[in-house]
Amino acid sequence: MGALSDLEVLMIERACERLIHEFFEAIDVRNDSHLERLFTPDATYARPIDPHTVISGREAIVKAFIARPGGRVSRHITANVRITVESADRARGVSRVLLIAGPDEPAAHPQFGFKADARQLIGEFDDQFVKTAEGWRFASRRGRVILHT
Repeated sequence: MGALSDLEVLMIERACERLIHEFFEAIDVRNDSHLERLFTPDATYARPIDPHTVISGREAIVKAFIARPGGRVSRHITANVRITVESADRARGVSRVLLIAGPDEPAAHPQFGFKADARQLIGEFDDQFVKTAEGWRFASRRGRVILHT
């Protein structure tokens, strides 16, 4: 196989970047069925707050997210996404993330929404992507917290 064209590289970069954004959207709105579709069956994942514990397998990853306690509102803001295309079916990436979260009680203020926690987390992810028959998927996601308020 020859070298990838600039357009092919851009398309792979965009597909992987979109996967990162879809991941955070799925966990923020607790869309577990969509979250499941973002990983390969044998994927691995390490949460930023527990980077040394690796969860193995798509089903186990989704179960870990389902097990999160309710009563929280969260939004992840992603920045500085950098994708490195290794081949037509493999890529890796690094991204930064800011987590803002808070309780979903009391009810949201009509103008300003829910009250955020005083602690906010800033972290980063190292990702491995693979192209599957269903499209690009996470083969590995490793997070870590870098700063907190």
